[in-house]
Amino acid sequence: MERMKALSAQYPRYGYRRMRIFLARDGYAMSPGRAYRLWRLGGLQVPRKRGRKRVAASRPRPQAPTGPNQVWSYDFVFDRCANGQQLSA
Repeated sequence: MERMKALSAQYPRYGYRRMRIFLARDGYAMSPGRAYRLWRLGGLQVPRKRGRKRVAASRPRPQAPTGPNQVWSYDFVFDRCANGQQLSA
């Protein structure tokens, strides 16, 4: 049990299956069921992975106005007409 806890502290992402292989190399051969029972008896766990924040894939576009007074203001510095002529303020 002490060796299992030491290996678990050294390799925190490994579970009882990998610990069983390490223990077998050290001369503590055991069945998978026994390794699992000892793992749970020792209160050992593999820490959970944290989820990644995902960027919203499709953000809704603003809808086009369908009536008067739905768009209150636009802020622009300069603009051109469809024929290329510059608008003057």
